[in-house]
Amino acid sequence: MKKNFCCLLIITALIFTGCNSVELEKYTDMNYFLGTIINLTIYHKDKDEAEQHLENMFQIIDDMENVLSKNIDTSEIAEINKNAGIKPVEVSEETLELIIKSQEYAVISEGKFDITIGPLVNLWDIGGENARVPSDNEIDEVLPLVNYEYLNINEDENTVMLMKENMEIDLGGIAKGYLADLLAEYMVENNINHGIINLGGNIVTVGGKPDN
Repeated sequence: MKKNFCCLLIITALIFTGCNSVELEKYTDMNYFLGTIINLTIYHKDKDEAEQHLENMFQIIDDMENVLSKNIDTSEIAEINKNAGIKPVEVSEETLELIIKSQEYAVISEGKFDITIGPLVNLWDIGGENARVPSDNEIDEVLPLVNYEYLNINEDENTVMLMKENMEIDLGGIAKGYLADLLAEYMVENNINHGIINLGGNIVTVGGKPDN
């Protein structure tokens, strides 16, 4: 009798699992942000709500790109770079948090990860109109501008300052992963229990496939 009861529980669980997977449909959308192709996939029972969630998630990416990209003149990062060696720049909590986290990784890696790599990135201009391999002399000339220890953070005043002129922050090594985490948080907060966030190869998954 006990064995039969256990079998009944298993069958019942499988039936309910199957019902749940039928209720959820797969919704995918693609767009171009952050210099790459973004693919978002969620599983949801309502088409209109799913499409609204995807739109909201792309809006989060758009908003953060306008804050974090050094290539957008009005971004907070561009403002910090313009004022390198001149004055501190007040930034949002999100930007401050990301720069603080970046500095932690710089210390842990002993400078192998360094967001002040902007001057070197500019030499290669990957993805730009003048992409090329710079000469050793050009690299040597800008290397003194790449040093995370010359990045000053004032947490009390929410300000960031690059201490030398022509220094530049580039968050390309961390921004996509940070954004992927933000999107995963959005999904969890909105009871989206199954999904894939793909920011140009930076991938975060939420839950598993509904059919296991």
